[in-house]
Amino acid sequence: AVRRGDRAAAIFDTGSARPRKLGHVLYATPDINASMDFLTKVLGFHVSDTSAGIFAFLRCSEDHHNVALVNAPLPFFHHSSWMVNDVDEIGKGAQNLLAGDPTRSVWGLGRHFLGSNLFWYFRDPMGNYAEYYADLDQIPNPAEWEARDWDPGKSLYAWGPPVPADFVQPRDLDQIAADVRAVAPEMPVDQLANLGQVVRVGSTADFMAMIADQHRRAAAIVKAGGVKPKS
Repeated sequence: AVRRGDRAAAIFDTGSARPRKLGHVLYATPDINASMDFLTKVLGFHVSDTSAGIFAFLRCSEDHHNVALVNAPLPFFHHSSWMVNDVDEIGKGAQNLLAGDPTRSVWGLGRHFLGSNLFWYFRDPMGNYAEYYADLDQIPNPAEWEARDWDPGKSLYAWGPPVPADFVQPRDLDQIAADVRAVAPEMPVDQLANLGQVVRVGSTADFMAMIADQHRRAAAIVKAGGVKPKS
């Protein structure tokens, strides 16, 4: 609606961002198909959208996704996502976080294509990522929603800043590898931890090239007998 003769109410709201709920989480998985099978066949989730075997978005509510998966050589928790009312609340949350620590910003402000939501990602005190989001697609009637497999160019965002390298390759990848080794000592995860190249990811194409390169190197290690494939 066009606002005439009055100022936006949002400029007078001086409160801080107040997340309404934990909306979704994203996990990296070395076997995205097995993870999807577990979520759909065991836990009863529904697939909302996928992208070229790299991303999957699944739901157990009317939200477009409650769990998202990304295919990666190592399993790890990527981010939690917290729903706020609108873009103004995302901005206020960002302002408050960055006033205390300007280095917390990771990626944003932008809008995802899959899910359609506005986003801004931050680094939490444990080194994981946390996202403020608003305006996520809703699916009240599953019969009216068509789950599609999208081109990789749609997998990350509709608009926003360039994707930073450490969004797709976490800074603590060595620690993640060490944690995997602790529970699966037969895996030479010290090799897997160095699969990706630390480069600035300037586009979705760069991101997809990095992921493809990681998986090529992982496959080479498996072929050479360095990792035991799943039986």
